[in-house]
Amino acid sequence: MEKNLIALKNLNLTYNLGQSNAFKALHDVSVEIKDGDFAVVLGPSGCGKSSLLNIVAGLELPESGSVLVRGRDLLKMKERDRVDYHRKEVGMIFQAYNLISTLSVLDNVALPQIFLNKRKGKRDERSLNILNKLKIAEHAKKIPSELSGGQQQRIGIARSIINDPEVILADEPVGNLDSVSSNNVMEILNKLNSDEKKTVVMVTHNPEHASWGNRIIHMKDGRVTKIEIKDKEGNIKRENKGEDVSSFERFINHFKGLSKKQIQALLQPYKAKHLIEKLTTSFHKNQIELMELKTKNRLLGKLEQTEFKKELDKSIEKGGVGLDARTATKISEEIGILIDLVEKNNKEADLNNKAFSIVQTIFNLKGYSIEKDNLNKAASFLAKKIKGEINDKEFKNKLDLSISKGGAGLDKRVVEEVDEYINLIQVIGYGAE
Repeated sequence: MEKNLIALKNLNLTYNLGQSNAFKALHDVSVEIKDGDFAVVLGPSGCGKSSLLNIVAGLELPESGSVLVRGRDLLKMKERDRVDYHRKEVGMIFQAYNLISTLSVLDNVALPQIFLNKRKGKRDERSLNILNKLKIAEHAKKIPSELSGGQQQRIGIARSIINDPEVILADEPVGNLDSVSSNNVMEILNKLNSDEKKTVVMVTHNPEHASWGNRIIHMKDGRVTKIEIKDKEGNIKRENKGEDVSSFERFINHFKGLSKKQIQALLQPYKAKHLIEKLTTSFHKNQIELMELKTKNRLLGKLEQTEFKKELDKSIEKGGVGLDARTATKISEEIGILIDLVEKNNKEADLNNKAFSIVQTIFNLKGYSIEKDNLNKAASFLAKKIKGEINDKEFKNKLDLSISKGGAGLDKRVVEEVDEYINLIQVIGYGAE
């Protein structure tokens, strides 16, 4: 049985404690991370993710709770011991790279070795070996500003592992990178976890990056709301009530026992909430509430698509949501596509055509390429799921199984995304006819 490497229990952290501007960042947070986990802490900006990471790193101390690493409570350590722990046992990767601009790449990587009193020859040799592994050794004599963002982050990763730490803590490590560089960095972290057996704890607001982890810790408003654990086959177990129930089933449970008229009266705010929770991850609480309101009006037909986009883009002072134009366009178009899909399928009598349309729309929406055979297979399994012939777990297993074995042959990460969107579409379409 895997042992706990990190055990956080009932953590409470308040900034500016006792002052008029006090802010509670963590509320009774309890989390366990096993030896060898790739743990992802997922949630919007300001939800407490980075605070949690800093506590594990020994950089911040909560006012209550316990922080056990290999059975040692960081909160009971002497300050000098906690500094040694941070230097020797933890490697940190930051969104902004945090490289020293006046030092060479080699010296940036070697820096943590200086605090361990390693000789220059030894630390330079070790640094160069790591840079070789990360395929960036040719830039060893350059300074960071001469390199791309993706290359700078590789330097940050090299620096984080120079002291051979047991735990790598990554705070939004790909937040400043393009999609290609992001994927390269995620591949490196994945290899450090799988090949070098490093325990990785990564903070992100992007659900797409969460798919790399085997333990996904969802946070909101300083609290852990859900923990999902993947087994070796990619099946997810949730450490919360209702773990075997799909999001659509949880959604409709809100309306059991109500008449159709009552359901119609209550439905749109729930639909709006589910849409916004899925499509937004890094916005302030007031912006999310405003988006839910505007989306509800879009669902009710009070806002047309063009007007809906304008409301998202308009400043808060003028009654809008205050998004930038690019984000407003992206969110409004995605919501518009999903609403159009539901309206189209409500007029479609053939279940197989409905299923095909749903799967094809999701893949187009996410920009995934898919062969015709895979698409047809995925659609046929969705039709079976809708008819109740297979359950949610069986549906995901079928999507993941190779074509040669009778499945749809989709990637595990794609399966999770497709399943989430299917549940979302069911939520939007529920009670629409």
